[in-house]
Amino acid sequence: MINKRKNIYAPSSNGDIVLTGVRKVIAIMGQSNIDGRADIVGLPSDIENPTPLVKYYQNSSWNDWDCTKPPARWASLDNSFAHDTIWLQRLAEDLNENIYIVKKSRGGTTFKQTTNVKGDWNISSTEPENHYLEFIRRLTNTKNYVEQVEFKNFELSGLVVDIFESDNDISDVPTLTTDFKNFITKIREFANNQNLPILHRRLNIIQNGVDQWVIDLQDFFANNTEAQGGIDNYYLVDGEGTTFFDGVHLDAVSNELLSDRFIPLVKTHFYNIPL
Repeated sequence: MINKRKNIYAPSSNGDIVLTGVRKVIAIMGQSNIDGRADIVGLPSDIENPTPLVKYYQNSSWNDWDCTKPPARWASLDNSFAHDTIWLQRLAEDLNENIYIVKKSRGGTTFKQTTNVKGDWNISSTEPENHYLEFIRRLTNTKNYVEQVEFKNFELSGLVVDIFESDNDISDVPTLTTDFKNFITKIREFANNQNLPILHRRLNIIQNGVDQWVIDLQDFFANNTEAQGGIDNYYLVDGEGTTFFDGVHLDAVSNELLSDRFIPLVKTHFYNIPL
C-alpha cells in the first residue's frame, strides 16, 4: 500500500505561505543506455509500464511515468526500456512510497561542445540542442510546482548519470574533466547542495567505442577527493558482467543486473538508509 500524503500548508501571520514537508526528487540524465534500448519483451514481469509508483512533472501536474514516452526520453521509442525502469519501481515498492523524478536523456550526446544534431550537455554550448539548459528548465519547473502549488520544500536528493560513451577521444581528457565538473557544479548550485550525491554507471570495456581511459577517469573521480582532482560524493555503479545486444546498448538481462546494483546505492546515498 502506497502512502498518500496530503499537501499541507499554513499561512504565516503576515499571510505568506509557509512550505510544509519535503518533496524529494531524483534527477536522471544521460544518453542512449539511460534513454532505454533494451527490448520491452525482456522487461521483468513485476514491472508495470506506465507505473503509478513513479511520478514525473509535466503539464502542471505529477504524472505516472511511462518509460517509453517523452519527456522520459528524447523521442517516442516504444517497446524498449532502461535500467531505471526497473529500479525506480522496485525501490518505490521497497520504500512504500512514490518516487518523483526529473529525467533528460538523448542517445549519442557528449559533454564536448558539438555541432552534431543530437546536441550536447556543455554548460557553455550555444547549440539549439543544449541538453543542460533543458535539464535545468525541467528541474526549475518542477521546483516551482512543488513550492507554489504543493507548498512543499523541493529537495533534490541525488543525481543519476549514465554518460561518457560518446566522449571517447583521449585527447579530450582535460576538456571532459573540466566540462563534466562544471556540469556537476551547476547542478549542485541548483540543488543548493554542494554535496549532492551522484551515481554514475561504470562503463564496461567490452562495449564498442569505450576505451579504458574513460573508465580510468571515472575511477579517478570516485577514488579521489575534490582537493586531489576527484569529485566528492561521486559513486560508481559496477558495470562488470553487463552485455550489449548490438555491441553498444545494454540488453534486458544487464539492465536488470544494474537495477539490483543501483537500489542499495540509491537507498544509501539518496535516502540515507544504511545497508
